[in-house]
Amino acid sequence: MILIGGALLLAPVLPSFRDENGKPWKSKTSRLGYWLLAPLTVVYVSANAFVLIMSFYPPDAQGGVDRKSQLVSSLVGPIAGHCVLAFGILWWAWDLYILPRLGYHFKTEENKVYDDRWGTEILDVRYDRFLEPRAACVYDFLKPIIDRCIALLNKE
Repeated sequence: MILIGGALLLAPVLPSFRDENGKPWKSKTSRLGYWLLAPLTVVYVSANAFVLIMSFYPPDAQGGVDRKSQLVSSLVGPIAGHCVLAFGILWWAWDLYILPRLGYHFKTEENKVYDDRWGTEILDVRYDRFLEPRAACVYDFLKPIIDRCIALLNKE
């Protein structure tokens, strides 16, 4: 959430926020645009930073007679939550940046299908993954090795 707020603050500067003509981003709903968005984004980032920091702060009332350490038990939840977020970010980076550099590409195919029963159009979206020749060569080389390792693991 803090990264999203930072991206909103840097929207006029970042190249990914430019339109088709290369013009910098500006709000289409208000003439105040960025000057209205910037203070709201600072409040948003500050509130999220407060929650992020306070999630690691151990509460006083958490300890009891049966608990030996308040610190460890208060850190389990925030660390587990942040690990899930980190895994999601890594998965996103893997699909968007790492796999294309290895030769994997994703193709999206959209077909509009008319449904006679309801009289509506249905958008059928299919995602397909394909390999460039260099990635296919590496895949063909590694596939027998991986299959052999899986076979050995399944025997035991």
